Amino acid sequence: MTAAPPDSRQGPDRSVLPRGLRRLIVLRYRGTMRRMLFGSGKQRAFGLLGLGLMSLYLIPTIASGRSRSGHIPTDQALLWLPVFVVLIVAVQAAFRGRRSGFSFLPSEIDLVIPGPFSRRQLLVYQLAYQSGPTILMAAWLAAFVRSEGTYLATVLGIALTAQCVMVGGGMVACGAGWLLARRGWPLAVASASTLAVVAWVAWHAEDFPATAPSLWLDWATRVRRSEVIEALCLPLLAHARTMVAASTLDALPWAAAALGVNAGLAAAHLALDRSEIESIVSSSQKRIRAQQAAARMGALMVTNPGAGSRWRLPLPPRMGGVGPLMWRQWLTVYRGLGPITLGIVATALMGIPAWVIKFLPVESIPAMLMVVLPAVCFALSLLTSCDFRGDLDHMAWLKSLPLTPSAIVAGQTASSAVVIVLAVTLAAAGACLGSGSGSVCLVAAGVLAGCVPIAAALIVIENTVFLVAPTRPMTQQAAGGFDPSRVGRHFVVTMFKIACIGGTAVLAGAPVGLILWAGGGVVAASVAGCGVLAGVVGLLFFACVRAFRAFDVSADLPA
Repeated sequence: MTAAPPDSRQGPDRSVLPRGLRRLIVLRYRGTMRRMLFGSGKQRAFGLLGLGLMSLYLIPTIASGRSRSGHIPTDQALLWLPVFVVLIVAVQAAFRGRRSGFSFLPSEIDLVIPGPFSRRQLLVYQLAYQSGPTILMAAWLAAFVRSEGTYLATVLGIALTAQCVMVGGGMVACGAGWLLARRGWPLAVASASTLAVVAWVAWHAEDFPATAPSLWLDWATRVRRSEVIEALCLPLLAHARTMVAASTLDALPWAAAALGVNAGLAAAHLALDRSEIESIVSSSQKRIRAQQAAARMGALMVTNPGAGSRWRLPLPPRMGGVGPLMWRQWLTVYRGLGPITLGIVATALMGIPAWVIKFLPVESIPAMLMVVLPAVCFALSLLTSCDFRGDLDHMAWLKSLPLTPSAIVAGQTASSAVVIVLAVTLAAAGACLGSGSGSVCLVAAGVLAGCVPIAAALIVIENTVFLVAPTRPMTQQAAGGFDPSRVGRHFVVTMFKIACIGGTAVLAGAPVGLILWAGGGVVAASVAGCGVLAGVVGLLFFACVRAFRAFDVSADLPA
């Protein structure tokens, strides 16, 4: 008789990070590199451009030992970096659900979470995977936020600080869930401590110099140096000391201390985390839906699906199919924000300029409006995405509509342009109300009229480049982390915008100046300038239509 074969079955791996998850991290990094090097031709071009730009900036910075953007003073870094980290952790924890430390991608929900791994092993896996992209991000940011220390010390400090923010937010969220699950002394102590800190802040806010903006920084510095804030920021002092160390050797002890703080936060996170695997799936799915809604509505929008469901927006005229497409995008924004939030945003857009402009001399207000309002257009063109950028997963549906490509492009791009123009109009109205000067109102009206074609041109440029080389938001990418191709793409878009705005200003200003110099009227000069602006926007619109026609749903959709 032959002996029975030995039982080859093994129990689950109880190590902190099982071998399978370690192998998965390596494969994900390898897949990211292959996607950058051997992906589509457009992605390779943007990736090489991004790597080239990063090299051109980083190599001279590292060789010279100085940042091109200037050093951050050591005392200021030590003073404000811990406060910045505490605020980021607090905001991150406030917007997280209770007991939801990290989120997972849909592919991880389908393939990784059902595996023989505990919840704590999955959290350690997520933390370990994010370490690589965090180091790459720190290496890039260190060239811009350099202190008086060395480049490597700054990289260490930024990487450890980013890791602290990531772990600290999850720890605070789990701690809040742990406290709320108990009715006894832990919740009472936490509530009393919170009320004491709030009362202390309110007591110090009595001497806030509201009417003297020049003294605001002195007041903030005085509050920062108080005993309570010093005690709150003490655990994060090692991160700041690492970033401002004079040499790499001097930074190593502080880096070890900062790593110990991060390890303590991670241990507290794992100790307080008592939920089940199902909570990972539910919290990740909620966060994925929120990210998809934010991708459609823009970075400034919040997700509130039921806020505007009781109200209906009036349907605009059809206009060859342009009206319903615009109405669809506006309805998404309206239901995402809700009427109450929309009212708060509109009040802030008018109230903040009206309050700030009272502290400025009247003669400097027109120049400020000429700079600030176009800058607001430029910033909002990056933040609003109720156009093709938010409909990447619906491109097949858009291509199948019984409408002309021109109508589809007009309906998609006009939505964001109108949102930007409305926001700039509210800001200009607030400036006029705050100044109370007729000349300021005339200048604001003129600048606002110029912002209309600027907003249209910026949105059309963004959508044209997006249709040529589409990309997903960083939170929805399968690879995640730091992507050099995104750097190259943003560089191309920014340079294209600057060239278009500068060229348009020259083309529109030349006939206006010639007509005024020849003794023509203001009306004739305005008509000539508006004609040139309309021609430039028309050419950009034609390029966007061509890009939409050439978009291939089967080949151009990114992973």
